[in-house]
Amino acid sequence: MAKNAVYKVNSLSNLSADPLIKRLALGFDTIYIDRPLASFTEEELSDPDFPEDFAERNCQDSALSDYLLDMKVISFFELPFVPDISKLDGVERALLEKAISYIQQSDEPKKQLEEAQSINEINELSYKSNHLFERASDSLSRYKAIGLSKHVQGEFYPILRSEQSFTGEGTKTTVVQLVLNNLPQPGPDTPWEAIIDFRRDESTRLQYLALINWINEMATSSLTVNEISEKLEYLSLDYKRSIERHRLKWKTEILEIIAAVGVGLFTGNLPAAVNLASNFVKMGTTVLNLRGEEGKLPGKEIAYIYRANRAFY
Repeated sequence: MAKNAVYKVNSLSNLSADPLIKRLALGFDTIYIDRPLASFTEEELSDPDFPEDFAERNCQDSALSDYLLDMKVISFFELPFVPDISKLDGVERALLEKAISYIQQSDEPKKQLEEAQSINEINELSYKSNHLFERASDSLSRYKAIGLSKHVQGEFYPILRSEQSFTGEGTKTTVVQLVLNNLPQPGPDTPWEAIIDFRRDESTRLQYLALINWINEMATSSLTVNEISEKLEYLSLDYKRSIERHRLKWKTEILEIIAAVGVGLFTGNLPAAVNLASNFVKMGTTVLNLRGEEGKLPGKEIAYIYRANRAFY
């Protein structure tokens, strides 16, 4: 079953500037977001005095949004409007009521900002207002994750801003959080094309599915969260050691074949020259065999994490 993130993106500019989006793209099948607002309004864009570089950035943000939609990295969603919150079940109603409460609480610090006398007071009130707004956004993300699970096939995990995303949400969500924490954070210079090519690679996809299978197994095991965390750390180190030894063996065997061919050609050894083609066939067979063995290495369950870190860390 697909594992999807539910994430709050306020505008198209946030979509291109938020570094966490790229990590989520490595950790989930799809990132479900509200349809973000345009970075600038049509009225602003039509103003003759509007800066050209801002207008260009708006076009770039829109193009990125369309591209990520086409590549199925993100998906926009809208839940059905609920005219009467009291008709929702207990959890959903509580989350919406909590979101409304946080939004109302965030208004008070905003009003106090008008009378603030010092920089420290302004900073403190701004932080308080933003924090409350983030708490409201997080409650809405939890609510939307529940709603999406009722309308779309798959598992949905709310990505929160004010605290660790899945605290107290159950074993599976905790394991997902552990895995997400071990994935790399691609830098701003990492092109989206590289991430999408990585996601679409067949061998990478198989490793991702193996990781999902491991998450499911850990979620249904009797292990505690700490024990699962320790197991993940052990498997990561074990696989890293195994794959490094494996690659050393791979390089050694290839170098031996190349050296044998080189010596034969350099010395004018006719049998070696005649066997040149067969040596290259042997080289290809060696590469295939060694790559096939990678799927049997200890810790192979978390090979995707290792591969992602090598590609983007």
